[in-house]
Amino acid sequence: MADLRIGTATAPPNFSELKLGSENIQKVYNGSTLVWPVVDPSDETIPFTSICNLDFTLENSTRTLLQDGSTIPIVTTGAQWNNYLSLNQPAAVWWQYNSSNSSKGLFYNRFAFYGNNPIQPPSGWRIPTKSDYDTLVSISCNPASPNQNVYGANTGSWDTTRLTNTTGLGDSGFNANGDGYVVYYTSTGNLGFIFEGTYSLFGMQWSTLPTLYLFILDVIQANNLSSNFAGSTYQNSGYNLRFCK
Repeated sequence: MADLRIGTATAPPNFSELKLGSENIQKVYNGSTLVWPVVDPSDETIPFTSICNLDFTLENSTRTLLQDGSTIPIVTTGAQWNNYLSLNQPAAVWWQYNSSNSSKGLFYNRFAFYGNNPIQPPSGWRIPTKSDYDTLVSISCNPASPNQNVYGANTGSWDTTRLTNTTGLGDSGFNANGDGYVVYYTSTGNLGFIFEGTYSLFGMQWSTLPTLYLFILDVIQANNLSSNFAGSTYQNSGYNLRFCK
C-alpha cells in the first residue's frame, strides 16, 4: 500500500467508510501522531477523580460528537425527542431546552450510550458500564480511606432541606450534583425536567433490553448509591454522562 488518503473532504469520514480488508479503521496516525479522528486538545486536560483504579470525569458531558463523526441532534421539543427514540437514534437536550444550563451537562437518550452510533468519548476515555459503576460504589479498595466509594454527592446542587445525611458527603471524589433528569411523557408528548436537587442519574452502556441500568444518586439517601436501579418506564428518559477509563 503506497498511499492511504482521506482526501479533501471537509468532514471526517464515517468509521464504516474507511476499512482495511473487512475491518473498520478507527484511527489513522502520521508516525506516532494521531491525525484522524481529530482530537480536541482539551481532551488531555479533563478533570477527573481516581477511585479503585478507575478514573471518572468530574463534569457532566456536553459532548456532541458521535462515533461516526456526525453531531448528535439537540432537540427542542418532546416530539423531536420521541422521533429519535422511534428511529433508534441518539439525541440530547439541554435542561429546559436552554444551553445556558450547560453546567448541568447534556441529557442524552439511551441510544447515545449504546447502539450503532453512540457518543464518541474523549481520547483515552469510554462510556461507563454497569461494572464500572459497581466499582464506584463497592467496598473501599483503599483501607486508608474507608468511605472513598460510599458517598458521591456534594452540597452544590442538592436540596439541602431534604438532605438528611451529610456524613462523609462527597468524599468519593465523584461529586455528583442533584441535576435531575429528563422524562418523556407519552400521554402528552412533552418532555419534563424533574427532580432537580433530589436525583442525579447517569446513563451507561448495557447489553440487554428491556432492562435499563442506571446509576442513581438520591438526596434522600445520599449514603446509599445504587447501580442496579432498573425499570422499563425509564427507557424514554434522558440522563447525564460521565466518562471513565
